[in-house]
Amino acid sequence: MQRPRPSAQSSLQCGLRTHRWASGKGVLPSIRHTALKEVYGVDQSVTIVLASGSPRRQALLARLGLPFEVHVADIDESPRPEETPDAMARRLSLAKARAVAVVKPHALIIAADTLVVVDGDVLGKPADAREAFAMLTRLRAREHHVLTGLALVDCVHHR
Repeated sequence: MQRPRPSAQSSLQCGLRTHRWASGKGVLPSIRHTALKEVYGVDQSVTIVLASGSPRRQALLARLGLPFEVHVADIDESPRPEETPDAMARRLSLAKARAVAVVKPHALIIAADTLVVVDGDVLGKPADAREAFAMLTRLRAREHHVLTGLALVDCVHHR
């Protein structure tokens, strides 16, 4: 089930910053609370919400030592015709952040979407162990790209 999109008023109240970062480079663990405060104006009174059920993303955010809530975004992750993988990663991370901002309007929302691309094909989430094995077999010893779109929606400071 797809959650409703934020209203025009919500969109105006919640700003967005999107970033592309290299997965696996330890970007999130290198950020500390002082950096969040200096760069984003976030203090410890701000509720941080991770819009992801990913155990890996939860572990990365937990390494910062900041309290956060998890609220999984329920969005349609289907690719759009003619959409590039970069655009898809950005669109999905933004859609996740916006969906959670509707239900958590007084928080800093962190959302991400990671895609694996091989031979121009975006690999979706495997449906079962057999499909996961087939994907890993396809990736083995082949060049592939891992793209992560990251979106921050700061409804507290309206940016």
